Amino acid sequence: MVLLDQPLMKKYSFIMGCALLFCYESSVLTHFCISINRFCAVLVPLKYDIWFTIKNTKKIIALLWIVETIIAAIFYQYLCNVFYLEEIHFIQFTSTEFCGMVAWYEDFVKNAAIIAIIVCLDITTILRVHHVTKKARANRGEDANKFSPRDIRFLRQTVFQGSVFLLELITYFFIPQYFQNQWIIFLGTSFIWVAIHAIDGMIVIVCNPEVRNFLIGGHKVTQQTVTQSDMTAA
Repeated sequence: MVLLDQPLMKKYSFIMGCALLFCYESSVLTHFCISINRFCAVLVPLKYDIWFTIKNTKKIIALLWIVETIIAAIFYQYLCNVFYLEEIHFIQFTSTEFCGMVAWYEDFVKNAAIIAIIVCLDITTILRVHHVTKKARANRGEDANKFSPRDIRFLRQTVFQGSVFLLELITYFFIPQYFQNQWIIFLGTSFIWVAIHAIDGMIVIVCNPEVRNFLIGGHKVTQQTVTQSDMTAA
């Protein structure tokens, strides 16, 4: 819409805005479900296979999409619109008091809270794995209190992903209040809003050498497992 100046896209930008918000929030909720999955695998390993069967996992994914579709249809299509504003190259909510509250609470506060919970869940998972593997490392004559390189990479990935998502939310809601330049507003809002998913994928690649090796050379990804007996014993 900005670079190619497509009038058709601008005319129906309220549909694209709704679709973009749907994809964004679906991505955040998917991250949330993945974090819960990892958390349960580490904290309740004996129940994990019962809770997260293939059938149940498909149901969770379907429920996530259904819930997000309903939210997007009600808040971003029926009650309010998210449309492209030509003057400042900015995708924004309808300028009403109610839609302003929807933007703040349903978009910013909700997603920021979910991202904070994701970071807490992932850090708890890392600490639990570290606690469980202490004994194994001690038996090998290694420093039991030292985090493994894999744990450090996962911690770094968690912090980076949470930080960029929170940074995107902050820039989207606050840059228009302090800047008038249309390109600064565009880059800090609409552009970063859609670019965040590419950045998220780049963080995964940068923080995981096994993913890089798989993408570049097609090598099989090796996995380090902890048995259920180790988990329950800890």
